[in-house]
Amino acid sequence: MGGTQHWLGSKGIPAMFALSVILLSVYGANRLAFAMAQSGGLVCRGSGAKFLDGNKITVTIASRDLCAGTGYELVKGFKYRVTFEPDNNWGDPVLTARGSFGADGYAKPISQAPHMLLALPMRRVIGAYWFALAGRIGTSGDEQYLLSDHSLIEARQTGDCSCSSTTP
Repeated sequence: MGGTQHWLGSKGIPAMFALSVILLSVYGANRLAFAMAQSGGLVCRGSGAKFLDGNKITVTIASRDLCAGTGYELVKGFKYRVTFEPDNNWGDPVLTARGSFGADGYAKPISQAPHMLLALPMRRVIGAYWFALAGRIGTSGDEQYLLSDHSLIEARQTGDCSCSSTTP
């Protein structure tokens, strides 16, 4: 017993601490790099957007897309109604057998998917559920709108509208 305690104290705990520091460094570097790329306009690029004319438009977005431009520009101060209708391109077969869920995302408890615990720090919006729909206006900056199946948003700036999943 003394040998196990000695090994745990001299090698086991320091090795776990070193592994934790390495993982936190990798996660931190990843978040920092993605935040800088997103803020600098390298993730969501402009799409030659045209102004909305008040008519209903349909935009198809797959949850695996890093960022999908809608092709439309939103104007600061105007309000826009967004309705989300999921199809087979929105979801993840690993998280749910249903394959698709709403814009709010999928709230699978960690106890049912412990392998996803390592991916938690990689979500674009840490407090959001897996595969929640996020919208953004403009190509630079880090402001995002978490959308639901029926959202009313007021544009806080003028720019191209794009959408993505909160899960990388």
